[in-house]
Amino acid sequence: MPTDIMSTCPADRLGQALGKKNDAEVKSGFLVLVGRGGTRQDVRVVVYRTSLEHFAVMYPRKRLTKAIGVVNLRNTAIERIGSGFSVRQKGSDDTISARFVCSERDIEAWLLAFSAGAAPACPQANLPVLVETEES
Repeated sequence: MPTDIMSTCPADRLGQALGKKNDAEVKSGFLVLVGRGGTRQDVRVVVYRTSLEHFAVMYPRKRLTKAIGVVNLRNTAIERIGSGFSVRQKGSDDTISARFVCSERDIEAWLLAFSAGAAPACPQANLPVLVETEES
């Protein structure tokens, strides 16, 4: 059974270099991860969304290090808390949650990126409609 929050994840398996922008990348930037007891850690977060997956990868503030965690966002609830937001698994009272703090001007963009919205449209959906004609 796959885990919803992994403590370690090899960055090379994700196929992402820190400097590259991918089509599936929704948002990236720096947040403060608030841990148990109020401990704070600066992290770089990259949110990805494809037609099948929606997840966030967390890196330490240092640029050339491996990812410290991956959060599967497909079955999560996002709740705004003061100057930040909380991410928790839906449908369970006894669950692990992650709390992030960011600036007031960026919070709406982060909430939108973390929220389970519609997946990006497939390129095939944008094709023109083919009209059939009768042959005589």
